[in-house]
Amino acid sequence: MTSDAELKRDNSCDAQIADNVEHMIRWTTVDPSGFRVAVDHGWVTLEGEAGCEFERCIVENVIRPLPGVTGVTNQVAVGHDSWQP
Repeated sequence: MTSDAELKRDNSCDAQIADNVEHMIRWTTVDPSGFRVAVDHGWVTLEGEAGCEFERCIVENVIRPLPGVTGVTNQVAVGHDSWQP
């Protein structure tokens, strides 16, 4: 059974992880407004739209090693008009 203290700690850890992920997205991408981040017990889910496949992949790669991140589900789509290598 999970105590209230553990739930509070998990929620605050998830909030800190989300802040760190959003910071890395702003640092890494041309337009961070197209991304949405959700964190549940350290598991990060990315959604939204990237300008290109490279941007989609680089965002995932820079957040994986962040402290507290236990995994990443990358559901980011690539824009239809984007060039893809």
